[in-house]
Amino acid sequence: MTVLAACRNPFPGLLLHSLVGPATLTIVLWVGAYVALDFAYPLITQRIAVDPNQQGQETPYIQNNIDMTRLDSTSTAGAACHTNPARP
Repeated sequence: MTVLAACRNPFPGLLLHSLVGPATLTIVLWVGAYVALDFAYPLITQRIAVDPNQQGQETPYIQNNIDMTRLDSTSTAGAACHTNPARP
């Protein structure tokens, strides 16, 4: 009986109230980070880096894909196509 009396919370609403704030804050921060990293960052990158010069950004990759589809599987003439076209 004394053990039960010792374990009883003298402030019943205090424990629940102290857990709701941090739990809510954690969920809000996780959802905010998810939205920022999954939606906002790619959208901003697309608008700032790609849209102003989309053709110039994508041309090396498109040309690389065309070259690789034309490459005969026994030929080694197109071996240079395996490099990253964006890097010099």
